[in-house]
Amino acid sequence: MPIKTRLVTTDHIVDEAVTTAKIAALAVTAAKIAAGAVIAEKIASGAVITEKLAAEAITGEKISAHTITAAKLNLPFHWVDGDWFDNSPSAGYISWQNIRITYNGTTYSIPDGNTNKKYIWWDKSDPNNFQFSDTAPSGMDPREDAVICINLSGKAYPVWQLRQVLGSAIVTDLITAAQINVEKLDAISANLGNIIAGTLTSVIIQSADTPPRVRMDTQGFYYQQSAATGKYGTFKYGDGTKYGAGVTAFFCNPNYPLLAVVAEQDLADIRLYNRAADPASGKHEVGDLICVNGIPKICRTAGEPGTFENIVVSDGATGGSGSAGSGCQYIALNIGGTIYKVLHDGTL
Repeated sequence: MPIKTRLVTTDHIVDEAVTTAKIAALAVTAAKIAAGAVIAEKIASGAVITEKLAAEAITGEKISAHTITAAKLNLPFHWVDGDWFDNSPSAGYISWQNIRITYNGTTYSIPDGNTNKKYIWWDKSDPNNFQFSDTAPSGMDPREDAVICINLSGKAYPVWQLRQVLGSAIVTDLITAAQINVEKLDAISANLGNIIAGTLTSVIIQSADTPPRVRMDTQGFYYQQSAATGKYGTFKYGDGTKYGAGVTAFFCNPNYPLLAVVAEQDLADIRLYNRAADPASGKHEVGDLICVNGIPKICRTAGEPGTFENIVVSDGATGGSGSAGSGCQYIALNIGGTIYKVLHDGTL
């Protein structure tokens, strides 16, 4: 039977009488609803669905204030009502009161409470309680469960109204550098692959987690061959155990020369290429070192290419006649490729 225009008013409708089964498809039109007739008590939960409404049937003047609540809507997302409090009941905690979570037309009441955990989330399998954790929740069903609030050092940040995206749903290459605008990435722990940067400021840069490794920190750039098993001079603790940084050599350390070898190893401290001749070009400064045919040489006159002279060496050969004494013994020195027998007083 058709409904006469304006016949249905608030006084003629029993509480929750209007249910889905009572409404024919597209039966609800603007002409059938008196102004202010639609109030919360007259509508059963989940009764109003799209198929029951004629186009433009519900207008503002037909709905009383505060009539449409989350419980009246059968929507597949979470709606949270209630109050959040910072640093309550003490510093680092957050608390909540009168929390109601509506999901798919059903409202769940959450007991008042508090926590100092970072993440507060709602699990559909336990709908009348919050879950807490200091780590991001895992195993959540992204269709039904939701992170509700985040506690940042005692400050509550409700996030239920924010879109929560499943990581596996992000298309490859969708998020690029142009979409990221952050000041700090100190929370990231990952294999970053190739890094292209302007100025890179860091506390520690190292080639491996454990020695042997090349490491750069506030001590400069150095090669660490072992763990803390070296020693500083003859310093020891009472049980005879030697302690140290296990460092073989420092580079650009403010407490050492530019390059400083500070520990003994089976290999040589430094290696010079064994050249066939002095440099024929290039700018050199006084003090530059080279090795020519096994003889170490030093630049004594700066220039292009500059002048290199042999560093005096000796193979330790000695000789002479007569008893040991001044003028009777000599030591052989190689100076510029020429062997000189230098007399000495008999004591080597």
